Amino acid sequence: MKRLFILVTFIIAASLCWTSCGGCSESDRLSSESDSAALASLEAQRMKEEKNRIWSQQLHERLQAIEEKAQSANFTTALCIYDLTDDSLFSAFNEQKTMIPASTHKLLTSITALHFLGKDHKLRTQAFCHGSIQQGVLNGDICVVGGFDPAFSYQDLQRLAKAVKNLGIQKISGSIIGDISMKDSLRLGYGWSWDDVPSPITPCLTPLFLNHQRPIDGRMNMMMNADEYFLKLLQRELKAIGVETKEKAIRLVFSPSDARQGKAFFTATHTIKDILPTLLQESDNLYAEALLYQLAATQRPIRATAKDGIQLLWNLLEQAGIEKQRIRIVDGSGISLYNGTTAQAQVALLRYAYNNKESIFDVLYSSLPVAGESGTIMERMTEGTARGNVHAKTGTHTNASCLTGYATASNGHLLAFSILCNGTTSRYSCRLFQDEICQELTK
Repeated sequence: MKRLFILVTFIIAASLCWTSCGGCSESDRLSSESDSAALASLEAQRMKEEKNRIWSQQLHERLQAIEEKAQSANFTTALCIYDLTDDSLFSAFNEQKTMIPASTHKLLTSITALHFLGKDHKLRTQAFCHGSIQQGVLNGDICVVGGFDPAFSYQDLQRLAKAVKNLGIQKISGSIIGDISMKDSLRLGYGWSWDDVPSPITPCLTPLFLNHQRPIDGRMNMMMNADEYFLKLLQRELKAIGVETKEKAIRLVFSPSDARQGKAFFTATHTIKDILPTLLQESDNLYAEALLYQLAATQRPIRATAKDGIQLLWNLLEQAGIEKQRIRIVDGSGISLYNGTTAQAQVALLRYAYNNKESIFDVLYSSLPVAGESGTIMERMTEGTARGNVHAKTGTHTNASCLTGYATASNGHLLAFSILCNGTTSRYSCRLFQDEICQELTK
């Protein structure tokens, strides 16, 4: 019995010793694994920082060579590059020099509209029926209220004509009114060249039009009277589906019409998110001016002016902390040579958009032309690392060529850049120069 007691005691002691030793071993193992993971994380971070240091040094060297090339070129270049991932200025020269932005100015208009109006803001064209309908005759008027919607199409006009007939109208005894009281009566922007009009490049600034102000029947002379052309086409469509009107039924009003009372029987809408791809991809001046007047209408709902919209562009620059002393704004599209900005200001604007990801950046970035793939840079940078990695807006005038946007670098960092070239006799040379910079940024 004594032997058994001693044996059991020995086994228990041995078991306790084994358990105790095993526990120490597990604790040591976990501690060792934790230390190893921490060391591995530190090493990975060190390697990442070293890789970024090498990338940064090599890119700086390549950009230095490009800067020297720019200094000897026959045009003036302003360049600013900002590392959005690291939130730091990467490289710049002439970045505070005032330059003509051309259509890169559309970035300011687009970002301002997204900020103050939102991507789901609706641009509306509405129609009202004023008077009584007796035995198929409207004893009154049809009033179409223009809301400066650049995406209003010929198909929308046909839907409008059918909506009139669906009211039971076979004849209109009164007028077909075009209410264009949303904005003032000026047809051109400040500083626009008279010899540019009428053309798709220099649009007629009226809130009532269709089909991008491109004539359905080839009549280019209608472009300075796009609103009157709208009404004439509506009258023609009504006749085609059996709705009779007076020969001289159409008229325009520049103050809110009494006929726009009650509930609209027709409404066509497009959102800012809908129109941004066309605005930026095709660099459509009409779309850009439409956004400017959407902004203006929030300040002055009736007879809004370009200055009303431009005031909000200035307000955004102030909110983004951008110095305004070297900037001049006279329109929403960049048509005018009186516009002026700096590469530094444009990059700060892109940075502001980036820092407002959901409300601005996501929509803006997806709407920009992509190098080698879409929009105005579809046929540029079709090879090399820039292809698909540069999302940017072009800007072109007689003696100016600009490129502003975002580039994804080889280390995964997102860069904001602005390359403004002015005083050139060869826009082609400027584009080659811009493309070379973009290839270096993504290499």
